[in-house]
Amino acid sequence: MRKYRLLLCCVLLLGFSCGLNNTMYNARKYFNDAKSRPLTANGRPSSQAVDEYTKAIKKCGIILSSKKRNAKTDDALYLMAQALYLKGNSAFQAKDQFEALIAGFPDSPFYGESHIWLARVLREINQPEQAEDLLEDFIRDPLQKKLHPKALLTLADFEIKDKDYHRAQYWLEKIITDYPKSREYREAHFLFGKNYYDQQEYPASLQEFEKIIDSRNISKEMKLDAKYYAALNLYELKRYDEGLKLVRKLLKDEYRPESISQASVLRVRLLFATGQDEEALKLAENVSKDYPRTASSAANQYFLGEYYFYRLGDLEKAGVAYNKVRSELVGSPYSEISQRKNTAVNQLKQGSGVNPRAGLQEYLDYHLAAAENYLSPFDLPDSALMLYQRLIDSQAGIQAEHDSLFLLLPGLEAELDSLSLVLSELALQDSLDAVKAGEQPKPETTLAADSLVVADSLFTRLDAEQAADSTAVASEPDKQELEVLEPDIPPADSLAAGLEGSQEPKPESAAERRRKLEAEKAALQTRINQCGTRLEDLAEMLRRYSAEIIPMAMFSKASIHNRRGGQQERVQEIYAGMEEQYPRSKYTNALASMLRGEPARLIDPEEDAEEKALDHALGLSEAAPDSMVAILGGLTESQYHSVKLRANFRLGWHYTFAAGDTARARPYLEEVLKLEQSGDYASLTRRFFNGKDFSLNQDLLERWQAAAKSSAAADTLAAVDDSLKAQEEEKGSADQNPELIQDQSAQDGGKAPAVDDDIPTETPEEPITVPEPVEAPSDKQTEPQE
Repeated sequence: MRKYRLLLCCVLLLGFSCGLNNTMYNARKYFNDAKSRPLTANGRPSSQAVDEYTKAIKKCGIILSSKKRNAKTDDALYLMAQALYLKGNSAFQAKDQFEALIAGFPDSPFYGESHIWLARVLREINQPEQAEDLLEDFIRDPLQKKLHPKALLTLADFEIKDKDYHRAQYWLEKIITDYPKSREYREAHFLFGKNYYDQQEYPASLQEFEKIIDSRNISKEMKLDAKYYAALNLYELKRYDEGLKLVRKLLKDEYRPESISQASVLRVRLLFATGQDEEALKLAENVSKDYPRTASSAANQYFLGEYYFYRLGDLEKAGVAYNKVRSELVGSPYSEISQRKNTAVNQLKQGSGVNPRAGLQEYLDYHLAAAENYLSPFDLPDSALMLYQRLIDSQAGIQAEHDSLFLLLPGLEAELDSLSLVLSELALQDSLDAVKAGEQPKPETTLAADSLVVADSLFTRLDAEQAADSTAVASEPDKQELEVLEPDIPPADSLAAGLEGSQEPKPESAAERRRKLEAEKAALQTRINQCGTRLEDLAEMLRRYSAEIIPMAMFSKASIHNRRGGQQERVQEIYAGMEEQYPRSKYTNALASMLRGEPARLIDPEEDAEEKALDHALGLSEAAPDSMVAILGGLTESQYHSVKLRANFRLGWHYTFAAGDTARARPYLEEVLKLEQSGDYASLTRRFFNGKDFSLNQDLLERWQAAAKSSAAADTLAAVDDSLKAQEEEKGSADQNPELIQDQSAQDGGKAPAVDDDIPTETPEEPITVPEPVEAPSDKQTEPQE
């Protein structure tokens, strides 16, 4: 009986073992079938491969569901972890399985491989530093020496993706020198060539890939990849015919969809380069149809945009192609640059109607933006130079219009004076006629007055009888006119019409003549006003050209020539012209610094001089306050905002707290509040002056006067802040200080200063108004004491 039971147990164990073996066999079969399927055009596993990976994972799960470990447990765990990673959407689950295998099966034959796979998974989930640390620790383990070449190759691949080519080259050279008999030796040569290509060392890269193509015992896939990169290097070396021949041969042998699409895009580029545009456009259209939403279709659209922009100059089609790159694949390596170029193309299309005489600022903005776009991202410095030169040349048209209007204006003014004289004569004649009409009230007077206009003599006075005679003579028909009507007598109606047409028009009255002249005078005055306004606008434009636009354009041209190298003569020529025409320009000074090898700083010499004068004045506040006031008084109307703001604030502060003369302080503080972007200066000013009234109590006045004295040489708010804080620390937190006024820094738009932030909001004492003198200083207008 015992024999039968023992036999039954053996049969059951054998059956269970066969079942596990069969499950593991099926899991491996599903896994290998999925792995053998080529990736899709976007580099991901196909739907069939994903389905087979899922089946392999389920089979491994059956084995791992057993409570007891067996010889197949680590095998199933390793296979499941690989399937989860290669499936493409389960990286975190794969990480857990690899870590479980490393932690639970240190003696497993898959222990070392799991470290390399885990490093790939860590990089997949955006943990590149942990991945590199894991592999660097692994290659120091002498027990895993057989897997060191594979780990080094993985490290080199990581460094190439991170564009750290020197470290990648270090790892690859280590494989080639230390492990020449390993399987990774030839793959190291492949990555070596790829590393050279990424560093734009195309001859060295081509040499490495040609070695791989000619070598034996190389896998078919690696040889096909080597041919692709060899053709890519031939394109970069402008050996287009050789590259086109190689890529055509590659497309005949290639069977992987992802590689076919990449090679097709390269063929499109080579066809464009060899002038076979029609064939290239057809092939590009087929790539977009056959491989939509892939990295290859995105690259295809990018190179189409390059063709339309650089070869055809078609901005419309180039913009459409650049815009499609992101819609094809957001993560494409060409996505960012295509968006920049699309934005640049849209900006370039806006320049068709810009005119400096119609809108100088718009014209300037367009040319500056377009020049920057030509420099980057299009890398067309010659086009940028052309735009800067166009900016310089545009001054001539504005100067010509200014000169023509300047010459036209005196003539218009002379014509206006003539009309005014004629109207004055008419007014005088009307007065004389009115006097005569009062002395001789006859009906003929009206006729005489009208005849003055018809006689075409506005400056000669005629009496009434002479005017009547001239009217009678003018009304008689001429003999020549009668002879013209004699030969053919037309019918009565036509003859009447002819007679009506031959009658002379009635002479216009003096009133009508005067109205016309007055209308002409008004129109002429309007035209003169318009010419004057236009002359002022043109003069301002010419001032901007001389002060800013032309020096800036010349400096930009010199910078481009200097950046390109080997054009120092051209740079020196531009600098000589700038030094002659614009010696005090900040752009001339910046170019001089650049030629000396120093950093180019765009500092206006006049602004720099005023800044130095301001700093010098502030240094005199204690030793010579009168000198400080005199210097700052000359800077309160500076054209530079920062200088004007600081000078007005410092004078207002001085007169308020140091001199105790709020009447003199008022205009300077009002100016601080009026200035735009006055920031903290306006916020601090509102603490004691709200634009109309000063609000100062005795305690506050003493504190701020002390602050003014301690920070007399400074105009910055930080000095005042430090002084006030020091006084607060001396007084202690127990003192209760009345608040000045509500801080209105939010209205000013600037950051509120830190001065008096620690003053508690208690009920203020009765404010003490500082007496103001009745008489204002001679150079400033003040208000009487309130």
